[in-house]
Amino acid sequence: RRQLVLVHFYGDNCPPCKALDANVFPKPEFARALTANYVPVKINASQNRAMAVKYGITSWPTDVIMTADGTPVMKPFN
Repeated sequence: RRQLVLVHFYGDNCPPCKALDANVFPKPEFARALTANYVPVKINASQNRAMAVKYGITSWPTDVIMTADGTPVMKPFN
């Protein structure tokens, strides 16, 4: 079975991003659910603007679900 990829776009000076890093991502139950259903990828959108632009990311944190070849399955809600 081919898993979908969940790409998490974040930024260096993003308080909500830092809150997710501190309060959500470290939780074992979150990690189990995430890795059971997706291949997780984090992209620093403030350092990788080209990738953010490619996927229409205008603010962060934003998550995009895509196939392994990079085709979005779910567009971001910005």
